[in-house]
Amino acid sequence: MKPLFVDTGAWYALANRLDSHHDEAREFLAATPRPLLTTNYIILETANLINARVGHAGAARFLEQARASKLLTVHHITPRQHEQAEAYFKSHSDKGYSLGDCSSFIVMGDFGIAEAFTFDKHFAQAGFARVP
Repeated sequence: MKPLFVDTGAWYALANRLDSHHDEAREFLAATPRPLLTTNYIILETANLINARVGHAGAARFLEQARASKLLTVHHITPRQHEQAEAYFKSHSDKGYSLGDCSSFIVMGDFGIAEAFTFDKHFAQAGFARVP
């Protein structure tokens, strides 16, 4: 079974009870028996976002939970993937993609993953299915 890619917006919604997608994200994750995949770039981006909006304790809790999860694999972006992400970023200036988005697209392609747990429209623009 292919893992489900998890993006920053999903992690943030799970971590912040005040996020408009919090309940939806929790319900979806609870009903998803699939293994999860994210990247070290997404972990970094999420920890920074939680730290800025929720606080240091929330960010530290997120990092601890990510590390302890038995369902989650954190893929470390390779130099080749980073270079490909930069090239993708540069060639899609009309889309508003972040470099983090582009690195996720490259990893998803490398792993043959078609679905992302995200609330970011950019994944659909890049040809991936967004869930929930």
